Amino acid sequence: MINKNVKNCVVFALIIILIFSTATSIAVSEVMLQKEPNERVSTVSFIEKSSGLETPAKEGGDTELELADINNDGHLDIICVGDHGSPYVNSGQHGIMVWLGDGENTWSVNQTGDFGYGGIEAGI
Repeated sequence: MINKNVKNCVVFALIIILIFSTATSIAVSEVMLQKEPNERVSTVSFIEKSSGLETPAKEGGDTELELADINNDGHLDIICVGDHGSPYVNSGQHGIMVWLGDGENTWSVNQTGDFGYGGIEAGI
């Protein structure tokens, strides 16, 4: 059986450790709050690069798009299976749609298959 004095010493030591760790945590938090954030000024510019993305017309609803270099030309392409109008419901969407990007401002769509909408993923 543990002596009452030993038990009291252990409880006292645990209380001291708890107080010390809380005080240290608060001190570190205050130091973190006092640090100045990097004062870099960045400018964001929007550059339109959507010519060709309007074909085929979208019917509506959610659409999953993925970006990948499908044809290995060094430019990102967009792949999709379509929205809830695919295939051929109020829209020319069908199958897998790939908008090939030319790295400039233009995209050209290629569609393969007579199925529609769902998820899609790109990988290497």
